[in-house]
Amino acid sequence: MVVMPTRMEDGVARCTPPLTRPVQPVETGWFVPPDPEKNAGPLPKDLVTQTEDVLVDTRGYVYVTAKNWGVWILRYRGPDQPGTD
Repeated sequence: MVVMPTRMEDGVARCTPPLTRPVQPVETGWFVPPDPEKNAGPLPKDLVTQTEDVLVDTRGYVYVTAKNWGVWILRYRGPDQPGTD
């Protein structure tokens, strides 16, 4: 199992809960968009990076929305990649 939480101003993390302690996930990857150069809309009022939604498809592509950037499309290349069985 892989968990992909968003952290608003701290980007996105990729966590893998160990089988021996499933309530203590281990961070195995992360992404933080660069600081925005301008606001793309009325909110947030401060010029900050805010990631909100994350979706991972079966190929391992990670789609992340950021309020002032739009959509980032990433590919996780660390251990436990989808499609490497």
